[in-house]
Amino acid sequence: MTSDALYDEHWLLAYEANVKGWLPSSSGVDHVANDPNFSFLKTNGVNFYNTALAAPPASAPVPLPTLPTVSVQKGSISQ
Repeated sequence: MTSDALYDEHWLLAYEANVKGWLPSSSGVDHVANDPNFSFLKTNGVNFYNTALAAPPASAPVPLPTLPTVSVQKGSISQ
């Protein structure tokens, strides 16, 4: 994660990943603590994702999507 990520469409992931320790900063520096806007939130214990309320993992593996099969018959295209 980077400090720039705090100001794009994935800012919530960049913030929560740092606070929860999910993903490290790409530079090794705490990008949230170094930002004047987001450091205030982190210092005051603000978070948006509560892991206690998360849905449990799926009990069965989720199947991979498959592409539809297309059959083309020779000579079936008219011009």
